[in-house]
Amino acid sequence: MSLAFLRVLERLGPEERAAFLLHDVFDAGYADIASVLNKTEAACRKLVQRARTRVRDDRPRFRVPPAVHERLAARFLTAVEAGDSRALMALLAEDAVLVSDGGGNIGAAVNPIVGRDRILRLFEHTQFVFKPMREYPERVRRHQAAINGTPGILLRFDESVISTLTFEIANGRITALYVVANPDKLRRVQKPDA
Repeated sequence: MSLAFLRVLERLGPEERAAFLLHDVFDAGYADIASVLNKTEAACRKLVQRARTRVRDDRPRFRVPPAVHERLAARFLTAVEAGDSRALMALLAEDAVLVSDGGGNIGAAVNPIVGRDRILRLFEHTQFVFKPMREYPERVRRHQAAINGTPGILLRFDESVISTLTFEIANGRITALYVVANPDKLRRVQKPDA
C-alpha cells in the first residue's frame, strides 16, 4: 500500500477502517464483519459505504507522470541543500503536509506538520533529517527510486541509507511529503547501485 493510501486510512474512524479493510481488502462478508464489530449487517454496510466515499474523495484524482514527480523531487532537495526558503515556498502547496517517521531513534516530527509555513519553520529551525545534506554534502548521495510504487528519493550517507522521501503532487506543487528515517524500516530498503 502506498503511504498516501495509508494516510487516507488513518483519517477513517477505527470501525470504518476495520469494516472497509475487512470487506474491500480481505473480502469478508457483512455477517462476518458484523460479528467482529458487534454491529448489525446494515450498520456494517453503511460503515463500508462511508469509508469508500472518504477514501475515494481523499485520493488524488489525477496521476502525476513520473518524470514530473522526479523533477519536483530533485528541485525540492536542491532547495533543501541550499537552504533556499523562497524555492521551497514555491514548491510547496500552501496546505502541504509533512509526515515523518524516525521510529523514536532519529529526530522526526511526532505528528503531521500541516501548512507550508510550518514545514518551512521546521526545516529552518531544527536539524530534522536533512542535517547531513547541509553539513556533509560530499558524503550524502541521493538516488531516485520507486518507493511503495511511487517515484521517490533514497538518501545515503556514505554507504548507509538514512532516509526515503516520497511526495504527493497536485497542480505542479508538493501537497504532501513523506520522510522515513526509521532505521528499523530502512533495513528493508535495498541499496541502489552506486
